Amino acid sequence: MEEPGAALQIVRAVAGNAYGAISADIHVFGDGSPVYLLFEHHRTAGADPRWLRAQPSRMLDARSETVDFTGRDSELELLTGWRDAGTRLAVRWLHGEGGQGKTRLAAEFAALSQAAGWKVVDAVHGTDTHPPAPDSQDLRLDGHQGVLVLVDYADRWPLSHLSWLFQNQLLHRSVPARVLLIARSAQGWQAVRGKLAKLRGNIDTSAQRLEPLPDDGYTRERTFTTARDCFARGYPELRDAALIAPPDSLGLPHFALTLTVHMAALVAVDAAAHARHAPLDPLGLTVYLLDREHENWRQLYENAAGGLDFRTPDTVLARMVFIASLTGAAGSEAAGAVLSKVLPEVTAEHALRDHALCYPPTDPAGANTLEPLLPDRLAEDFLALTLPGSPTADYPTDDWAAGAVRMLLPATAAIDTAPRFTPRALTFLAAAAARWPHVGRLHLFPLLDGDPAMVRHANSAAITALADLTELPVELMSSIDEQFPDRRSDLDVGIAKFTRRRVQRQLAAEPGPEPTVQARLWYDLAYRENHAGRISDALPSARQAVTIREQLGAGQEAGLAKSLNMLALLLSDLGRSAEALQHADRAVELSRRLAADDPAHAVDLARNLLNRGSHRHDLGRWTDALADTAEAVDIREQLADGDPQATAAYAAALHNLGRMLQDLDRRAEALDRADRATALYRELAEREPLVYEPNLATALSSVSSILLALGRPDEALKPAHEAAELSRGLMKLNPVFQAELAVALINVSASYSALRQYDAACQAADEAVALYRELSRSNISYLRRFADALDNLGIALLGTDRADAALAAREESVAILRELVEDNPAAHETSLADALSNLGAVLTGLGRPAEALGHTEEAIAIHRRRTDHGADANVATALQNRGLQLSLAGPTPAAMPPDSPAPSEHSACCWPPRRSRRRRNASTRRRRSTASSANPMTRTWDRCCANSATSTLCWAGRMPSPPRLKKPLMSTSGWPTATRRTRRSPLNCGPSWDSCAGDCDNPPRLSPPPDTPST
Repeated sequence: MEEPGAALQIVRAVAGNAYGAISADIHVFGDGSPVYLLFEHHRTAGADPRWLRAQPSRMLDARSETVDFTGRDSELELLTGWRDAGTRLAVRWLHGEGGQGKTRLAAEFAALSQAAGWKVVDAVHGTDTHPPAPDSQDLRLDGHQGVLVLVDYADRWPLSHLSWLFQNQLLHRSVPARVLLIARSAQGWQAVRGKLAKLRGNIDTSAQRLEPLPDDGYTRERTFTTARDCFARGYPELRDAALIAPPDSLGLPHFALTLTVHMAALVAVDAAAHARHAPLDPLGLTVYLLDREHENWRQLYENAAGGLDFRTPDTVLARMVFIASLTGAAGSEAAGAVLSKVLPEVTAEHALRDHALCYPPTDPAGANTLEPLLPDRLAEDFLALTLPGSPTADYPTDDWAAGAVRMLLPATAAIDTAPRFTPRALTFLAAAAARWPHVGRLHLFPLLDGDPAMVRHANSAAITALADLTELPVELMSSIDEQFPDRRSDLDVGIAKFTRRRVQRQLAAEPGPEPTVQARLWYDLAYRENHAGRISDALPSARQAVTIREQLGAGQEAGLAKSLNMLALLLSDLGRSAEALQHADRAVELSRRLAADDPAHAVDLARNLLNRGSHRHDLGRWTDALADTAEAVDIREQLADGDPQATAAYAAALHNLGRMLQDLDRRAEALDRADRATALYRELAEREPLVYEPNLATALSSVSSILLALGRPDEALKPAHEAAELSRGLMKLNPVFQAELAVALINVSASYSALRQYDAACQAADEAVALYRELSRSNISYLRRFADALDNLGIALLGTDRADAALAAREESVAILRELVEDNPAAHETSLADALSNLGAVLTGLGRPAEALGHTEEAIAIHRRRTDHGADANVATALQNRGLQLSLAGPTPAAMPPDSPAPSEHSACCWPPRRSRRRRNASTRRRRSTASSANPMTRTWDRCCANSATSTLCWAGRMPSPPRLKKPLMSTSGWPTATRRTRRSPLNCGPSWDSCAGDCDNPPRLSPPPDTPST
């Protein structure tokens, strides 16, 4: 989850209690406030009709379920079909305009699902909750058909918070899981769908729009009459509700909303019960219901004379309802602080108690105060009618309200942090402004004009609502756009929509902007849409920016290079690396010419070189990629004049260069660059630890990885431990550093394994696997590292004689890599082949050579297709393993695979030791012959060594603890799976050639297998 400046804990309860949740995860920030809470869904118990009709709006609250569900049969059928489909996990985005009946539909679907044996759970965002009472929420799924999670106001949830919800263990059990996200619009679904696409498990995603009530002469009338009869049950004085006829105006557009029809029915019933005139237009309905709110507030206050403990006048209570509409529910302490600021003359304790009598808490613990007026649409209208400038004389405004908005949303420069309710307040004001122009013109727009930086504290839903305001001045839109952060996943979708609306309006203005401004606008749009993950939308914008710059000709070189670089990045993200490289070449050429004339352009040249290096690397042009990266390093070294940002850019380039050199097996040079990058980051981190400690941790992990590849595990252990310690500290601030901790732990484990300290290796490897398992649920890009972590765990487990557990780890690693190969064979086939060889090695060690042979054959076939720089050596390793497996399985020539090499090929792939070493190892074997003669695998191995024509592996190791089993197996993930002596990393190197125990008379003409980075 990405929450700037916030610390977060994960409290897990499995058949236990953590924040009141049994058998589910609860995610909370470091201060104990929840990211979200899970509650078992319960239908609201029937309220006292007298209490409901005192404020009729209470009957419009969908949670009161006053109105029997009717209509929407096709929508219910769609939801039921989605629920009962065969997928294990499915997520649906149910959206419709406010007042369309989404909450009522979801409540009916929940009731039907409970009746069908499903556990139904409400997920409530942390900003809408107060820490619950200690009684448990029992979310165990024993005996249930599945679990259905309802998420209301999903479009107001930050994307990262939804991501944490999707990772909750409640959704990853043996029964089907369904998540119904309820929102006002489809905005935000694309980003959520993109996030879900990165999750493992083949998650089904879909959207369902709740259409307006059709004007077919039947649907709206049936909706009205059903609501009328249900409301009438709360008015015993009404003898025949059927006499209340539907209004003739039901066919007008504003009655397409279910809420408006229900309001018309409620007002008609209430007016009939009180012998009043019932208005028919939407404004009249709203004013009628708000007047009834005021009547109840006044009656309660007047009843104080008769002994009722109610001390708040209706005028003050109206202001509290105004406040609550903007802030939402809050705990008593937070609510008291708000009242002391906006209503300083009011005794907060008494006022909050009186407000709760009218608007009682709805959270399960009953701890919230300042519950807002519902439904939301009515609250939005109440805000608009209360604020000065309202166009109607039927409802009095309150001059206090204008100042209250400014006090509730003060200039961000005057406070350390924005109020927690800022996103809600901006969303409600923008929604009100969409229907009531004076709210924007007189209140919201001046507020933002005075402090456009306020939008930094909004959420994506609020930014989207602002983008939809057609009266928002273009100049103010530009000021707001300048305040958006460069990147923030929770806001990127809303920012992209806002920028698109701004660009559209600026381009459509008369007179239109100059061509250079147009090019900049198109570039800005491409940049924002790229961050929002809308690559296909961003691509034409980037092309337009390039086209305009090219048409303008001379003087546009800098802007053209920048636009070409963006176009190349987008094409690369779409997998069109060859096209990307063509544009990157032009960007570099232009930047090079500019830098030759003006050194100030060297910064852009370095950036474009690094990006072109990445494109070349993607196309397998590693030498050219290395040259680009090295040149970028040289440029940034010259620019690093002590300025922290320039120094950090130089360090980043050095780090990239080190990784590229490591990929090319130039490890000594890679270590030099990594050491230099680490030294720079360490110096920067001493001055600004919160800024540069993440980079230092990454650099230390790279140093550790390279040292492991160089066979220096004793030296690798120190930077690996330091990286792990730094990452643990960073995780307390932001869980995004889980990934960096996992990298460090893999290197810690690999170092311990190489040093034969297998218990410590297992401990670190277990934690790394657990972290990657969690990360890969929310981001598919971690699957490759998860597979590596599992393979690394297999190595450590073998060292502790837990071969069965090692087999399970390596089988899971192979399964993951198979999934990845389906999507991208070029990127992952070699890793799959290595994992298959490793799996075969473990199976052979367990005495199952026949099973092992199939995996090894597949690995050989993959390596022979590949043309990677280490493919030949990998084939040699796999052939060596296959030769042993054939010998142990005892195949006849007729039974051998058709493509099996001749015996001479097996022999040619052996790695013979020097003659003196063969004699020494033969002596060692004789000394151990008595101890090992009882082991059938050892006897088989001895037979293999006696015949080099059928043997493939000419060294032997032993398990670290009794029985002293020789394991003549080679692991392509690095080392012999249980070699006695090794001079290299257990993850990253070939066998220790001086451990050779066989005799082979045909030395190969191949170099040893290349090393593979641990991360």
